[in-house]
Amino acid sequence: MIVATAGHVDHGKTTLVRVLTGVDTDRLPEEKRRGMSIDLGFAYLRRAGGEAVAFVDVPGHERFVRNMTAGVQGIDLALLVVAADDGPMPQTREHLEILEQLGAPRLIAVLSKIDRVSPERTIEAIAELRSVLAEGRFGEAEILPLSSLTGEGMEALRARLAACTEDSPPRHSTQRFRLHVDRAFIIDGHGLVATGTVISGTVAMGDEVQLLPSGRTARVRSLRANDGEAARAAAGQRCALALHGFSRGDVARGDVLADLGPAPRSHYIDVLLEPLRGGGRVAARGGQVGVHLGTAHLAARLTPLERDAPRFARLSFTREISAWRGDRLLLRDPGSGRLAAAGAVLDPMPPQRGAASTQRLATLAVLAEGSAEQCFDALLGAQSGMLDVDWFAACFHLPPAELRRLEGVRPLAAFAQRGARHLMPEAAWRARCDALERAVADWHVENPDSIGPRPAQLDAPLAPAID
Repeated sequence: MIVATAGHVDHGKTTLVRVLTGVDTDRLPEEKRRGMSIDLGFAYLRRAGGEAVAFVDVPGHERFVRNMTAGVQGIDLALLVVAADDGPMPQTREHLEILEQLGAPRLIAVLSKIDRVSPERTIEAIAELRSVLAEGRFGEAEILPLSSLTGEGMEALRARLAACTEDSPPRHSTQRFRLHVDRAFIIDGHGLVATGTVISGTVAMGDEVQLLPSGRTARVRSLRANDGEAARAAAGQRCALALHGFSRGDVARGDVLADLGPAPRSHYIDVLLEPLRGGGRVAARGGQVGVHLGTAHLAARLTPLERDAPRFARLSFTREISAWRGDRLLLRDPGSGRLAAAGAVLDPMPPQRGAASTQRLATLAVLAEGSAEQCFDALLGAQSGMLDVDWFAACFHLPPAELRRLEGVRPLAAFAQRGARHLMPEAAWRARCDALERAVADWHVENPDSIGPRPAQLDAPLAPAID
């Protein structure tokens, strides 16, 4: 189980993790000097007879919110820490909204530093915290008052963590291996080591992996899963990979490690926009935004694809990026520094032309709903009636076996289109072939001296988009 802290600066997140694990996650000299977390910290709680619980301690200061968002990707549980003397503060609310929008599945609210206040103030602070929680989807979250200094309430928290670990379901994923890098460093004897949370799939010693978006490859020399030597790591585990083929500076936070299958790389992504509870404002057409995606923070130009109350938008980047359908993201107004919107990736490799066409918006509407299998069926039944298999596999990060399963239970026709493999429902393919044959026959009746028609003269019976 992966647990991330959240909350306002100086509310006791790092102290709480140290009491639970015995590890001080403030490792940087500047953090020691300032007494404040600046970057992500990591610690593990060993459980008797069970797998270690991984803690990701995030900075609470507003200047380091990009580090915070990088640390709460792919977690199982969030600990929202609020000091009893201060009560909920601005970063309490922002961190809570980030957790909600990035899809944290569960949350426990910790009211810290109760040794500093009276019992009456503790009751008052609990009510304030409950009011803030009630504004979002964690309204029923448990609130645990405690003191990391005196130990009061700590056993209750340990018991809740143990219970959450026991009933935390294993992550089942049909997707291939992917890990968003949050740290990269050199270890003598091991070379370059990259760490992160395994988002999907599995990775093992000896596997070849690719670094995205560059596409460079390396071999996994050794690995650790949840702070223990391992031969394999799976979705839902913290993982450290020693990579043969990379050196210092080749890998950084925001990069993605994936298997060698098809992977999306593009300067554009089409996204579904979702308004924030706090009423953030999406940038106007062509406006610049900051994008929190995976462990990366990127600059992009946002173009809404609809006129009124835009639901779909295109993000344009100055360099290639890699994303996958369903990835959650946050948009930030670079002027005010405030969150402007949340969203999800719909198409990580969209066509450059016709972004706002009726047919394109219909495709995005299909991609906005359902599982990979539901989208597979819906796209085959859409107006174009055909599906680019490589594009679909890359978008949804599906292994060949899953693609074969999707194809095998449906009557489909396969054909090459501009060098790529496409699929179409067999009935639709036969109907279009029949229409083509009839059109050619009619042409020869009407033009008996002609060698044959050009495609444009047949009203394209196989249209749209088939050569």
